[in-house]
Amino acid sequence: MRTASLFLALLLIGIPARAQDAAQSLEEIAVSGPDAARLQEAYAGTKSRAAPVLEPSPDTKTDPEINPDLLSKQLVLENNPSITAEILARLHFTPEGRAMLRETLAALSKPGAKPFRIRFARIPGTQISVEDGMESLENANEGYAEPENRLIALNDAFLRFKDRDAALDAAAATLAHELSHLLWESLLRQRFPSRTRALAVDLANEIRARLRSGLAAAQLHGARPSEATSELQDLLANPDAYWDAMKLWNTDYALALDRAEMSDPLQAYTNRLNSLEEALTEAQSALEDVRLLLKRIEHFERSHDALTALRLRRLSEKTQSDLRTLPQDLKDYNSMLRQVRRRLSHLRSQRGRSEMTQLKAAAQDPDYGMIDQENSGLLAAIREETAAHPLPKLDPDPSQLDRPAFEELVRQDRAQNPSHIPDLD
Repeated sequence: MRTASLFLALLLIGIPARAQDAAQSLEEIAVSGPDAARLQEAYAGTKSRAAPVLEPSPDTKTDPEINPDLLSKQLVLENNPSITAEILARLHFTPEGRAMLRETLAALSKPGAKPFRIRFARIPGTQISVEDGMESLENANEGYAEPENRLIALNDAFLRFKDRDAALDAAAATLAHELSHLLWESLLRQRFPSRTRALAVDLANEIRARLRSGLAAAQLHGARPSEATSELQDLLANPDAYWDAMKLWNTDYALALDRAEMSDPLQAYTNRLNSLEEALTEAQSALEDVRLLLKRIEHFERSHDALTALRLRRLSEKTQSDLRTLPQDLKDYNSMLRQVRRRLSHLRSQRGRSEMTQLKAAAQDPDYGMIDQENSGLLAAIREETAAHPLPKLDPDPSQLDRPAFEELVRQDRAQNPSHIPDLD
């Protein structure tokens, strides 16, 4: 269904105060609707970052306000429209979000352009985990984009978060990520009509999506940690290592190439095979390690004092989570290996050699190289933003034992209680 007036929804919803609404779930909002009193509320971040709801840009020439009436015609909110409009309001609060919405209007103003659709969708296997008070999604994507269908789907598990503000922030970052993918398809294919094959496999698509959602999250976080800010910290620690690791996360990434790899696709995919085989071996070892670790934790929970069991709660939850995800990781690595081998076989065919010629041409094209330069600019913008407003960090529970501390307990138990050794090996 199309929302009647996204403009009215954006104005009425506003940016809710974090402390006041922390316990209210999005499912409750779906029933009660937006609270008009939020119109006058300010964004409840740190004092230095407080800003009015839908604050107009200080420079309307370079950052004009979004036309909500036009936007409401271009974005179809298929379910939970009041919640989705509130997520859009959060995205609109950030400079990066406003830039993306402007690009959306530009992409959809082309003759014959079809609207983008946004919906909440059930993604099988999703679980909500809580670490040091931070809710996040486990075992599934936060959302996905289907450019061919002009669709963005947000994981409906966000609706089951206990902290509605955490859900809205996470969903806004996810929306930015998936919107980036649709914009890549809509705008860059027009910009580089002769590079369609390179655009289809370019890892820069995913890199840009993570950078744009990361910048929006950095501008939105309001001094509270989230999955998006935690991931952003990992990225900023070593971007090149982060992008290399990302190539092994799923089949789409395993088949993607960065611009440097396009200069020699056969060598790039051969290297990918080697990395995947190493990752598979490491995951097999990790699964055995996790099983042993859980056996030891269960021994302490069963045979030692209750206080020690309580101090192992977080480690136990993390270990059980790893035990759930690692078997799927093994399946995924084997699937990726098959797909990369298939891609290598294809590239050695006559048709594949033609595709390689296109990829190598893109790698040498300085105009096409502007995509990487633009991504570098996004990374620089994130560093500038986080230097001015540092990313929040989790506040770990000091009573909880980490892995090294637990291994010391295991060592002591083996020395002091030889009869426990069968439960520890």
